[in-house]
Amino acid sequence: MSAPMPSVLTARTFLLCREIFQDAATHEFILVGPVRALVLPHFPIVARVNVFAHLAPTSRETYCLKLRLDDEEGNVVWSQDMEPPIESTDPSLTLMVTFTGLPIPILKTGKYEMVLLANDVEKARYAFAVFFPRPPKPNVAADPAGQ
Repeated sequence: MSAPMPSVLTARTFLLCREIFQDAATHEFILVGPVRALVLPHFPIVARVNVFAHLAPTSRETYCLKLRLDDEEGNVVWSQDMEPPIESTDPSLTLMVTFTGLPIPILKTGKYEMVLLANDVEKARYAFAVFFPRPPKPNVAADPAGQ
């Protein structure tokens, strides 16, 4: 007799977004502005982010989710257990989870990765950059005299 297969939870989608809305009638999520970079005015700063995850379970199980922010050296900058745990009651249905307005500390410019863990197992990573705004280019008018 073979051992039972362990349950698997896969992340089909994992995104940071500017905004996440849910349609009241259809309950569908509307994701606005997937984030490739955060432009922040100063450091350190606490930035508010929104996270969307589309998860596919293979069994009935309860999952304790955690989000973690790693810097480009692999150091953990921030982590948070997401409450309450989510439960998969029907493995034929996928789960859509949102976390909105999360306050994450950003200490400096650079590359970061948001990491999704379920029951302490990494399920997905989302890379993004953080930098200062670029200064505006000077507006140089053409000299009509040609000088």
